[in-house]
Amino acid sequence: MRAFQDRFSVKRIGLSYVIDIGFRSLDPERAAQIVNAVADAYIVDQLEAKYQASRRAGVWLQDRISELRQQVTTAERAVVDFKKNNNIVFTGGDA
Repeated sequence: MRAFQDRFSVKRIGLSYVIDIGFRSLDPERAAQIVNAVADAYIVDQLEAKYQASRRAGVWLQDRISELRQQVTTAERAVVDFKKNNNIVFTGGDA
């Protein structure tokens, strides 16, 4: 692991979101395979993190929608009960 770490480098390019991944090896093809594997693993990890965050947000939104539906139902029942208790009838004319 130590030998890998000594030959592996990752650095951010300037203030951008671009990263430079390098690996020193006598075999350029092997170095490219290692760099590509690390890049792929990083991309998969980032996509998974975004997916999980979106999933959590979706679950929260579904829960919130359920709560709001319940509040609407309760409020509508309260309006109906109020109208019933106070003999309020809508005739369909101008409000």
